[in-house]
Amino acid sequence: MEAREFLSTVRDRGSYADRTEAEQVTRAVLAVLGRRLGADVAKDVAVQLPVGLQESLTNTAGPVEGFGPDAFLSRVAQALGTSIATAKWDVGAVLSTLADALSVDQLAQLMGVLGPGYAILFGQRVPAAVTR
Repeated sequence: MEAREFLSTVRDRGSYADRTEAEQVTRAVLAVLGRRLGADVAKDVAVQLPVGLQESLTNTAGPVEGFGPDAFLSRVAQALGTSIATAKWDVGAVLSTLADALSVDQLAQLMGVLGPGYAILFGQRVPAAVTR
């Protein structure tokens, strides 16, 4: 997927006014994702992104910061100066587009690294709880 197509999809899903707004949101979400993943995993995911967006994921990646989905949303809200509700919308637009850009195996691996609660942020179904 080319950067133009990726940002166009984010723009459509997020109902943003223009490509500039979609790019701003995309870069903020990818930066927070990079911090959550850590440098090694961020580099692995970045190669699946369009060239113009890879650095947004890898430039902020350092040691793994093990924060959960709520903290993820809070960090995006802070980065964009928005509410948590708006950040949830923004995160969904970007991460669902990222999910579409990844292979099924790559997405499964990413979900395994991120852990419980992140699937819904990527627009993925959350497996039903197993009952005995």
